[in-house]
Amino acid sequence: MFEMFINKFRELLFNYKTKPGIRGVIGKYLRIYILKFLEPTNRIRYLPVTKYLNDNRFKNASILEIGVGPKGTGITKYLIKKIVGLDLNFSFYTGKQLGFLDMVRGDCSSLPFKSKTFDCIICMDTLEHISHERYFDILSEIIRVCRKTVILGFPSGKIAEKFEERVRILYEKKIADKNLHPLKRQIIKERSDFLIEHKDKKLPAVEEIIDILKKAATKYNWVSDTRILENESVRFWYYSVLARLGSKPGYVIKSLAFNLVPYCILNSGWGGFYRKIVIIENKSENIGDT
Repeated sequence: MFEMFINKFRELLFNYKTKPGIRGVIGKYLRIYILKFLEPTNRIRYLPVTKYLNDNRFKNASILEIGVGPKGTGITKYLIKKIVGLDLNFSFYTGKQLGFLDMVRGDCSSLPFKSKTFDCIICMDTLEHISHERYFDILSEIIRVCRKTVILGFPSGKIAEKFEERVRILYEKKIADKNLHPLKRQIIKERSDFLIEHKDKKLPAVEEIIDILKKAATKYNWVSDTRILENESVRFWYYSVLARLGSKPGYVIKSLAFNLVPYCILNSGWGGFYRKIVIIENKSENIGDT
């Protein structure tokens, strides 16, 4: 029953344009105020990506996002534009479209697209869940399918590892709490498993990713240029986790507080940066070229 309610709620949230009358209006504003306002850390993660796309005239470009998640919609929470989203499965949905997202099931090491299909490919917080031995094959596939720009975001560095370890310890203590509601324990366990996987796979190093990207770019005759962006204060990421571990009213209050703080402060490097974003551009192609 609960899962059915969640499915209906998410359908209303993301497919509000197809809902008649008041349901469509409710869905529209739920999308704005819940997805954007109460998920500050996701907003911070995608903000530099949406800014880059808007600044570089990707309005009419074809975009693929890899690793949008079985329950998620990736960048379409923050970029009002049709994109293709790829993941291994979309367990909450049986259709092919969700809001602005065209869903494609597939493996990033063997992308089901022709060469140079997309102007831009985005892959956020996915590489850290993959064995390093697979990086070359996966990044080569991404370069093959992309025409112009690849944007990769991932937690990286000693400071990220340090704070992830702190969070793992907090999760373990919370999971061991006998008074914790079973559903909340399950949610925290899923988040804990993600961080355990980060530790087992080891976080990607920026130098490693750039080196592989350049080799893949040479393989497909790109005239490449790379840049690195630092993203999200590690302490902001950490305190966002603490907010989610608290009660629902507490999370709402803390989320409101986070949203009242200017982005320049949240992404100021307070305590160091949690995430790196690597952008590689093919200077020999223009957006929309075939």
